[in-house]
Amino acid sequence: MAALNDQNAGHPTDDFAAAMAASQEWGDKIPIGIFYQKEKPTFTEQMPALQKGPLTGETYDPDRLRDLLSSQ
Repeated sequence: MAALNDQNAGHPTDDFAAAMAASQEWGDKIPIGIFYQKEKPTFTEQMPALQKGPLTGETYDPDRLRDLLSSQ
């Protein structure tokens, strides 16, 4: 699926090679904007331990820690 900015970029923003080529263009106009865009999960979404929120208020539980480390 192509990104929303395709019309403005002049190339598909989900095509890394095209984005790199477009970013290297130089002349009367300087390229700016979104060259490449890829949807992917955030760091927090990828970490099961952070699904409930920050760990700062959590108490230390050796069994939970073992479970968290084994889920990686």
